[in-house]
Amino acid sequence: NVMPILTNFLIDAKEDESTVNITTTDLAMSVSVEISANVIESGTVAVSAKNFTEIINSLPDKEIDIFTDNEFLRIECYNSNFNLISSDYLQFPLIPKLDLSNSNVFPASQIKKMISLVDFAVANDTKRAVFNGVSWTIHSDRQVMVATYGKKIAEATLIHDNGVDEQKSYILSTKTLSFLAKIISTEEDRLDAVLEEKRVMFHYKNYTIFSHLLTGAYPDYNRAIPTDHDKFLTINRHNLIAAVKRVSLMASFEIFSMRFEISDN
Repeated sequence: NVMPILTNFLIDAKEDESTVNITTTDLAMSVSVEISANVIESGTVAVSAKNFTEIINSLPDKEIDIFTDNEFLRIECYNSNFNLISSDYLQFPLIPKLDLSNSNVFPASQIKKMISLVDFAVANDTKRAVFNGVSWTIHSDRQVMVATYGKKIAEATLIHDNGVDEQKSYILSTKTLSFLAKIISTEEDRLDAVLEEKRVMFHYKNYTIFSHLLTGAYPDYNRAIPTDHDKFLTINRHNLIAAVKRVSLMASFEIFSMRFEISDN
């Protein structure tokens, strides 16, 4: 509401590179995707992201022609024609340039798995911003992701030669990590990350994500994890998951808890 331009896609067509770059941002996070296209003439336009997306999704699987006509963006495909009023693209916030000269390379599939293991423990509503994010600590030989908000603590560790000389810690927004996990596929396992003091940049396939880091001190969650326990239980994971799913069907909606009874064998 403060900046109407943020509801727009910035579409940048480059004739010399035969590419179209589509960018969107909410100031805290920016995403760009580059696709190949037959570009007759270079140009830049800002247009409603909602309308543009709905139109493209409704079109048949045929060639799409997109071009500007004064203040309109025209979209033509088969027997369909649309005219969208464009906005002043010069009002669109500046997006950092992609620079991978100082990037760290991580296994994308493992990063996606780590995100899936911890994101359930992120707070949804709290006055402390750090609880709305995931703590990501990178050591030379491993990296650790942690999420917590009092009642839950989730920690995932990946043993991996990260190529860093000293330990680095960051607090990333779950929105950024959720989108990153969404675009990671089995087609490519290289994830480039440029880690700076106040922001992080991820580059995966034709996607580039810029995100500001959350500020503040992450709680010392290790103090809540007991280290002197002597009770251990080894159980078949698939059997446990199946049993929990069956029993949870009858769980109270208000409390939504279940009781475990553990005996010999």
